[in-house]
Formats: sequence, structure tokens, C-alpha cells
Amino acid sequence: MRWPTLITTLLLAAALAGCASTRETQPPRTANEELLLSKAVDEATDQIDPTVASDSNVFVDEADFKTESDRHYAISAINDRLLERGYHLVPSRSEADTIVAIRSGALSINKASQLWFGIPSVTVPVPLAGPLETPGLDLFRTIDRTGVAKLGLSFYDAQTGELQDTIGPVYGFSHLNRRKILMVSWTESTLLPAEAAEQAESTEP
Repeated sequence: MRWPTLITTLLLAAALAGCASTRETQPPRTANEELLLSKAVDEATDQIDPTVASDSNVFVDEADFKTESDRHYAISAINDRLLERGYHLVPSRSEADTIVAIRSGALSINKASQLWFGIPSVTVPVPLAGPLETPGLDLFRTIDRTGVAKLGLSFYDAQTGELQDTIGPVYGFSHLNRRKILMVSWTESTLLPAEAAEQAESTEP
């Protein structure tokens, strides 16, 4: 069989097989996107271990925590970690012994898609009809999504402004990787602990 004939046959088979994509959600963001970011934040905040006396009254300064993604969750996670370490959070600078200035260097998702073996989709100009995109044939494709969080904290005396401690930058990562060989696909993920992953699988239709 000649190569043009083989390629045409494969493309027709892929077109006839068809594909389906289901998105059962109304919000603009998927649960996977939110889990990628929150998991990365959790991994980063777990590394926060200040040397400042743990019974101090601290005020968390959010002014330099500038990020467009999941800002509230990240700040809440930092506050929760400080509470776990024994600090007392106060609502104003005047009540604080220590100011904690928090900052975000990264809080986003990277995506990499790689077709290792197969035929990519091709846009073919069709006279009087405009461009036509032929279906691709994925023999082996990988799609990797990585959530990344980079956080930093500075502790300084509320009265003198003297630096007491610096934490970070601390980094957190999460992964959601998809592998596909012909019509078989599977997912590798760090988003959920084993027990939660089993619960999620048991609720799938």
C-alpha cells in the first residue's frame, strides 16, 4: 500500500470513529484547574516554619500578594499554617507584635502537549468553501498539566520594623498528566490522596 493511500485510510478511520468530549460544569473553571492550583499552594505552605516566637500576635500584610489566580485560597492557607504554628492572628497593625508581609512569585498552571507518534491535524484550503481542518490521528500523545506556586513571607517587628525572619521562596507543585495510545487513555495525578481518589471514582457515572 502506498503512503498517500495509507494516510488517507487512517484519516478516514479517525473521522468515522469520531470523538466525544463531555464538560459537566457550569462555572467557567473546571475542578481540575482549581485542584491544580490549591494543591500547589498546599505543598508550598506546608514548608512555612518560622523561627519567630510562636505565641506572638501577628498581622498578615496582603498588600504585596498580587496574583490573579486563587488569591483568597492562598492567603487563607498561609493564615491556617500560621495558626497551626501557634501564632495569634490579629485584625490590625496596632495590635500586632509582628507584621508578616506575604508575597506570591507564581500561582498558575503550565500545560505541555506532545504528539510522539501519529498524524497531526492539517488545515487544507478548499476552493469556495474556505479552510478545512483534517482530523488528527494520535498514536501516542501526552498532555501534562503542572500547577506551580511560589510564596514568600517576611516577618518584621511591628514597632521598629526590624527584620525577624524570612521564609522562602517556598515552592509547591501539582500534576495532572494524561497519556493516550490509540483509543486507550489514562491519567496520572497528584491532586487527590488515595482515599479521596477512590471516592471520586466511585461517584463517576
